[in-house]
Order: sequence, then structure tokens, then C-alpha cells
Amino acid sequence: MKKRYIAQVADQSAVAPGSGLASGGAMTKLMACLVLILGFGGSAHADVVYVWKTLSATVDGQPTNLTASGEVTLTDAGFSQGFGQVTTTLVPGGGPIASQVLDGIESASFQMFGGPSYTTNGSSLINLVATVAGSNLTVVANEYQSLYGGFFMNVADTDDYAEAGGAIYYGTDNQDSPCYGPVTPGLSHCQVTGVFEQVVPEPEPATLPLSLAALCLFTIAAGRARRS
Repeated sequence: MKKRYIAQVADQSAVAPGSGLASGGAMTKLMACLVLILGFGGSAHADVVYVWKTLSATVDGQPTNLTASGEVTLTDAGFSQGFGQVTTTLVPGGGPIASQVLDGIESASFQMFGGPSYTTNGSSLINLVATVAGSNLTVVANEYQSLYGGFFMNVADTDDYAEAGGAIYYGTDNQDSPCYGPVTPGLSHCQVTGVFEQVVPEPEPATLPLSLAALCLFTIAAGRARRS
């Protein structure tokens, strides 16, 4: 739409004689330029991305080079209201996922210590509340964790990530994993702490609005020169 509007302003042959644009409506053209430039130069809202940063990681209380990764993306509405949440429920009595509701969150994922990566793709149990805290995002398990399982986990309940007190614990049925055993805080072998940090997007080039301004002013000047 914007490119087509530039062409209409620049091409005077396409405007009927006697119209405001063809007969020296410089103010009309100038207003069109301003609308166009502001449209390009204004900062449009977009989803806000937060990426996990590991602060500490331990196996049986000892530091480890195993680490975690994750990402939470808030929608513009979620960021504006300062929080978002994901609620995943199971079919009563256990079984497949009945529903997964994302409120203010575009997507979320988490993985730690070589375990599986769980995402909001409709096949993982994810129950969390994410709250904006400055440049970070505080992510905790929501009230449904105890009812339906899952801060981040699978339906089969073979690999679980549980959140408690700002730490995330990992329990797995995989006997080859150092995290083999329960996920319960105090009993889990594996623990990680960290924060979700906001990813600052690259600024848009500042030259585009200036180029549009130059193009509009040149078009206006050229039109007036042809009429004089």
C-alpha cells in the first residue's frame, strides 16, 4: 500500500488535469508525505522475546557444565499488561492433552541437562505464569501444576522439569542420565537457576524516513517546476 502511494504522488501524468494534485496542491502532497514518513518511521509493536540465561547448575549439589536453554515470547498484549500464562490440561483420568491455552504468550520452550525440549506445540504439558520484571521475565509454575502435572513435561510423565522457589529441577526415567530419579525438590539430583532476559531487537535504519522525505519533496518541487 505504501509503495503504491509513492507512485501515485510521483506520477503526475496519472492525475486528471484540474485536480488538487495536478494543479499545484502542494499542501496535499506535503500532507501525503508526512503520513507516509510517519507510517514508516513509527515504531510498530511486536512480540517481545526472552531467552534463558543460566546462573547456576548442579548435580547432587556439585557444579556441573550441564546447562539449560529456553525461550518465552510475549505477545504485544501480554507485554503491555505485564504478564502471560500457559495452561495445559489433560483428558480427565489421564491420557492425551485436552487443551493448551496461551494467554499473552506467543510461545514458550525449555530444556535442561540433556533432557528433552518441551515447547508450546500442543504435545507438551506446560503450565506457567510469566511476569515482566524490568528487562527480565519471571517464569514460575502456575496453580495447575499440582493438578495436571507439568511446569514443562511430557504426557507420559517420564521426564519432568519442576519449578519451586526460583529453581528448576529435573527428574527422568532415563537410567543413563545423571538426573535419573524424582523431580521433587530436595530429592531431585539436578537443579538449575537462571533468568529469562529480554532480547533487544536491532534498531531499524534511520535513513529510510529521510529518503522518503527527500523523495516527496523532490516530487513536489518537480511538479511546481513543470507548471512554471
